[in-house]
Amino acid sequence: MAHLGAQDASQDAQDAQQDDTSKDVIAEAGSSAATESPLRRSTTVSRGTFHQCGAGRRVKLYALEEDAWSDRGTGYCAGVYDEETDNALIVVRREADCESIGSVEDAAESTDDAPYMIVVSENLDTEEFLLHTQVAKEDVYQRQQDTLIVWTEPAGDDLALSFQELEGCSEVWEFISEVQRHYTSTGNTSTGSESFSLPDPDFSNLDEIKTQLESALEQGTPMRDRVIEFLVRDEYINKLTERFVSAEELEAIDTLHQLYAIMEIIVGISDYVIVEQLLSESVYLSVVGILEYNPKYPTHRASYRDFLQHEMRFRQVVDIEDAAIVTKIHETYRLLYLKDVVLSNILDDAALSMLNSLAFFYKSDIVAFFASDEHVLAQIGSIFLSDSSQDEERRLEGVLFLQQLCMMAKQVPLQARLQLFHSLVEWGLLTAVEFALRRTGAIRAAAIEILMETIEYDSSSIQQHVLTQVEQGQTPLISILIDILLDSPDPGTKTQMAEAVRVLFDIGQAAPRPDRFLTWLYESDMERLFAPLNKLPESASALRLEPLQALLCTLLCDLLGFAVIHHSFRSQYFVVTCGVVRRVATLLHVRDKHMQLAALRFFRACLESGNQIMHRHMVDLGVLSQLLSVLEREAPRDNLVSSACLGLFDYMRRSNLRALIRPLVDAHHEQMERLSEDPVAGTCVSALLLLADKSKAQEESPSHGAQATEHDSTDEENYFASEEARPSLVPYDDADDEGADADADADADADANANANSNAGTDAAAMPDTDADTDAKDAATVDSVTLGMRRRREADDEEEDDLAARLAKRKYVEPVHKSPSKKITLRLGRDENDTKQVEEEKSQ
Repeated sequence: MAHLGAQDASQDAQDAQQDDTSKDVIAEAGSSAATESPLRRSTTVSRGTFHQCGAGRRVKLYALEEDAWSDRGTGYCAGVYDEETDNALIVVRREADCESIGSVEDAAESTDDAPYMIVVSENLDTEEFLLHTQVAKEDVYQRQQDTLIVWTEPAGDDLALSFQELEGCSEVWEFISEVQRHYTSTGNTSTGSESFSLPDPDFSNLDEIKTQLESALEQGTPMRDRVIEFLVRDEYINKLTERFVSAEELEAIDTLHQLYAIMEIIVGISDYVIVEQLLSESVYLSVVGILEYNPKYPTHRASYRDFLQHEMRFRQVVDIEDAAIVTKIHETYRLLYLKDVVLSNILDDAALSMLNSLAFFYKSDIVAFFASDEHVLAQIGSIFLSDSSQDEERRLEGVLFLQQLCMMAKQVPLQARLQLFHSLVEWGLLTAVEFALRRTGAIRAAAIEILMETIEYDSSSIQQHVLTQVEQGQTPLISILIDILLDSPDPGTKTQMAEAVRVLFDIGQAAPRPDRFLTWLYESDMERLFAPLNKLPESASALRLEPLQALLCTLLCDLLGFAVIHHSFRSQYFVVTCGVVRRVATLLHVRDKHMQLAALRFFRACLESGNQIMHRHMVDLGVLSQLLSVLEREAPRDNLVSSACLGLFDYMRRSNLRALIRPLVDAHHEQMERLSEDPVAGTCVSALLLLADKSKAQEESPSHGAQATEHDSTDEENYFASEEARPSLVPYDDADDEGADADADADADADANANANSNAGTDAAAMPDTDADTDAKDAATVDSVTLGMRRRREADDEEEDDLAARLAKRKYVEPVHKSPSKKITLRLGRDENDTKQVEEEKSQ
């Protein structure tokens, strides 16, 4: 493997010296000298034990996941030789982490101005690298379409490198080829020198050809690759098709069956190059013709060619100047027909995966072309600008063309998909959709399909288009959708239109001018949209709906619920003023369960809106009473309707919607008591009853305490209002601060002596009995008030008790003269007993 890092230049001393100089320059990639002199493509960059062979080429890495190619990222790819393990690697480093050090120049080939990108580093096992895999000894690599290299990892993962330039793919492919030649030269030379060939097909040797093919493919991957090489080099498929034409003219059924067996083996090889040959225009019809003669059905022949020649028509709606894209479009159709129709019964998993991968790359190239070619996009837009009746057929074909393009975009990577839809909307896609929506049949179905795909990936552009139409005085697209929703006789069309309207109703962060859009919407089309709901009778007994009407009402209930949640005050004002709530409540009592569920979803949305006006409106109309009746009726059945009702009531409990719970319990307490014993609804209804009782107890408890508190509040207000006029019981004058302090100290000493004498019993006359009784009463009063406040706070866990808070804020210290010793007692609040006690103390 040492020769992988060698130079491809001449072996003379002068070239060797120049190459050594280039190596030194690249080793100092950060210096200015690296950009002053051009670099040769064959120069090798060294980082530790790794040696990068080549300039590093821009590439996109794909991985096959569940029969679809997933984009793993974009970076630069190069071949790398690991000196430590003597292995060759394919390395792809993220684009942002690569380093450019100059231009590549090779006199032997055409000029290439691509920068020399340093891909290799001393450690390849980091997040900077999208891929670093060892080149397999087996020949598992395939080159496709000049810029693709596809292979299967030993672990079974299918990977693909899509190069931006042909030169990049060629450079990496040459590296892989050199490694493969090295493995061949150092391995079993006898096996490597074996060649494979087949005799030219003839009527007499077809069985021998079939046997040789089967035997060769059983010998492993190296022989399989030599079989592929022979088939491609000798154009053996062309020889088989020539023999098929002769056999069919002679009606030699046995020969045709033998050719079918050989072609089945060739298709089963699952090689991209061979499939691309099968899809070429010169042999495709003959290959399909061979596959019509299945030996399992000797008396029957398929009619694949009849369909391709007489029923299939290629209509080119716009002029495509790129011939390669036109060819790829044809090959894509042939590939899909071959996979889905001709080979549907004989493909194994490997062959099917290979064909899906090839179709993915074909479609990606086609979509990328139409998303970026402004000439084609301008032609698409001009088709629908003319109102001439002569261009009617071309416009119809244009709609079908856009439908096929949008369906093809569903299977390409997301970024390419978004780019295509954005480009189409910008160049007049919605004009084509409006044109087709006014038609019927297949054209309208195609327009709906285009619209649904566009809405999914670019709804903000459609909202902007609607606003532009409103400002220009045109009929907005959303008005057309509403008309189709209300008038279409097709249930599927109604459902699709409802979904389209719902997506356009969604005013997210990307929506342009959402206020302007909603203002126009509620001033113009909302009343017309929900008119079928307003026409429902108020009595369920008089409600008789056809299936199509029932479907429309169900869709409108869901739309209205979506609007209530997402459109804030506009939708809530509309619902309250138009009277639609009463009409929707009628659906709760119809026979059809799906309509009952639609009404329940709407009322759940009303609850989740959190609007108090909406909640009071539901109470005033008796909606909660009807919901309770539905629950009582459906609870014994334990079905989806009862479950939805329980979910709605449980949401009321969890959200603590007292404005709804209290009126419901007050009006239907007995009915809820009965439901609380039901095994299905009992738990939820019991919880509502407990919550209502708790709320009621908090408001009414205790009644005498509330009166006392009110009395105290009045007394306190009078007290503080007259505070300035009342003389201070403990005067604090600025001039006599020291004297006041001395008096206070004397009073404190007198109190202490009096208490000591009273406790010791030495001077019973110093403290009257009334003072001891007063102290006990004061302490009891403080304890009583404090305990009451604590109980009130514990009783109301969720809502602060205003009365308790008020009482706590108005605590004050009331000095009271009880004896000649000027003893001061702390008091919290007063009641009638306290007032009498104070009067007695004053008289004493």
